[in-house]
Amino acid sequence: MCDPSTEDVDGDGTCGIGDCQAMPPTHYDYDAAWMMLHAAAAAACRGSTNTGGSGCCGNLVRVRNTNSGKTCSTICSSYGEACDAEVSIAGFPGKATSNGQLVGTFYNYTCSGSQNGGSEATASQDAVLATSYNYLSYCCCRDPR
Repeated sequence: MCDPSTEDVDGDGTCGIGDCQAMPPTHYDYDAAWMMLHAAAAAACRGSTNTGGSGCCGNLVRVRNTNSGKTCSTICSSYGEACDAEVSIAGFPGKATSNGQLVGTFYNYTCSGSQNGGSEATASQDAVLATSYNYLSYCCCRDPR
């Protein structure tokens, strides 16, 4: 229940949507943000692989902790998978309001690179989901069957 005397952030005398947007994020907000980030990584992998993600088996996206110095080839193979590519992605906050507006960027790398992008695994949740955070690195792996 909203109390306009303490939660009326926009000063209009009511507790409406403008007030809700000013509230701190909940774990549900973070869950949705993480899911969107990971779906973006999967889409970047889909477009970055030589096969386009085809084959008999699962195409998997794995976080790459760049601080470990491990390549995507090493990370994928440790799970019995083959590496197709590494991608580093970044998105921009806010709703797009015009045709052609830039909403995100990505880089494609080979599986043998070791220092591309940042690491979701070692950054704080708030840092990763902040609007000013840089690229995050992911490995595009697949089941080799």
